[in-house]
Amino acid sequence: MAEAKPLERRWTVHLIKATPMNYLGSVYAKSEAEAIAVAIKELRIAEELQDRIIVRKVIDLMFGSKDPIDLTP
Repeated sequence: MAEAKPLERRWTVHLIKATPMNYLGSVYAKSEAEAIAVAIKELRIAEELQDRIIVRKVIDLMFGSKDPIDLTP
């Protein structure tokens, strides 16, 4: 059988520069690493700020996510 391809998920993008962190937007990607790369390109994040970017997977509670819910920051 062919392996199932990972689905693209929605990820929120945040800049950790101060407390609280700043929300920059959201992107669609298959993995956390890919989400960071897409965010840097699509949101045109300056090179000096790229090491301060984090992404968080959006849990779709309305339509039921197949992923286990991870509420850790």
